[in-house]
Amino acid sequence: MASNTIPTRVMIISDTHEHSFDGTNMPQVDVLIHTGDLTNFGELDSLRESVKMMGTIKAELKLVIAGNHDISLDQICRVENMSEEEYSKYHENALETMTGTLAKEAGITYLEEGTYTFTLSNGAKFTVYASLYTSGSGGWAFPY
Repeated sequence: MASNTIPTRVMIISDTHEHSFDGTNMPQVDVLIHTGDLTNFGELDSLRESVKMMGTIKAELKLVIAGNHDISLDQICRVENMSEEEYSKYHENALETMTGTLAKEAGITYLEEGTYTFTLSNGAKFTVYASLYTSGSGGWAFPY
């Protein structure tokens, strides 16, 4: 092992699709990364419950990237029977859920597309490239 290596525990989860679980029974990790699909259809209540669930997981750093099912987090309206004005407010509320008080209390950092560098308290430093975009469409979020 190189002398500049710092042991770091990373948990990667995805596609929880509103599945609620108690993270207090999970092992403590340094970094938790949720790589998309917190919800089934991006409903605001479901998004809030997913954030609360992630708050139960013991991790110094919790990173969340939206997935194609997290429709409300996509800036482009993909909800039938909702005006652009209504959707704009809906989207704004979804972003507030992921970046506001509730997310901060859960220890979540919401990542949009880009490159991010983090340093943990143990001195470990790492870089993550996040992209919400996915191939295909079918009415789901973040198609490219």
